[in-house]
Amino acid sequence: ILQFGGNMIPQTENPSTISGYVRSTLRQQVRYIRACAPQASILFIGPSDMATNIDGRMTTYPLVPYMDKMLRKMAAEEHIAYWSMYDAMGGYGSMVTWHDKGLAGSDYVHFTRSGANNIGKKLYQWINEARPVDSRSMQAPIDSLSSTTSATSNLQRSDLQRATRAIYNEVIYKL
Repeated sequence: ILQFGGNMIPQTENPSTISGYVRSTLRQQVRYIRACAPQASILFIGPSDMATNIDGRMTTYPLVPYMDKMLRKMAAEEHIAYWSMYDAMGGYGSMVTWHDKGLAGSDYVHFTRSGANNIGKKLYQWINEARPVDSRSMQAPIDSLSSTTSATSNLQRSDLQRATRAIYNEVIYKL
């Protein structure tokens, strides 16, 4: 389970910086993991929504949707699963809502314990629910990827479920 990209959002103003980072650095990371562990199932988690003050109003950082789109595209091209935390939160402007509900900190970037618990549950539910491939969002369910991936990169539903349960039990329940 990989998650990259969120830390560069606040410091990035140019979409080409993001596209270059995704095309080279992140794609290389995925390929390196695949080379080291060809049977490994790979799930890439995109960044959360994040907000900043623009003209006196807290709003989504302008490049968050673009980063999510580029990561989704890379994941589809590399035949790995992708989960959009941005979409799971509610998309554009959702961090403000999460903040107002006590689920995000005053920096409008990081989750509170309750927010981390909430997003962890959403990921857990996504992994464990069965649904058809959604070609628009490219968020294929784990057990449907076998038709679009090679034998060495098929996601094993039971492996991801087991890993997710372990993460959930070790992190979420202890918060």
